[in-house]
Amino acid sequence: MKNKIFNMIEIRKIIDNNYGIGEIKEIKPILEEASSECFKIISKSEEYLFKDIEMIFMNHPDKEPLINEVLLKNGIPVSKFYKTKDGKYLG
Repeated sequence: MKNKIFNMIEIRKIIDNNYGIGEIKEIKPILEEASSECFKIISKSEEYLFKDIEMIFMNHPDKEPLINEVLLKNGIPVSKFYKTKDGKYLG
């Protein structure tokens, strides 16, 4: 994603267009003044995090899902990344 400030309507649209999580009940900002924006997404059945990572030399958002997958397979508790409806990570 590009480094920009999202409003709740844009986040809802991105999630609706790319993920099949059903009805979104609430969107709460949870990280402020950090190098990325992060929001708690509350659906009817689950809770998710939506994160937009600033594209600078030290951040590699394209690698994060792969690293987390390896860590999970080795018993280290980390977040799970969800692929879009197209089977890709949103980038």
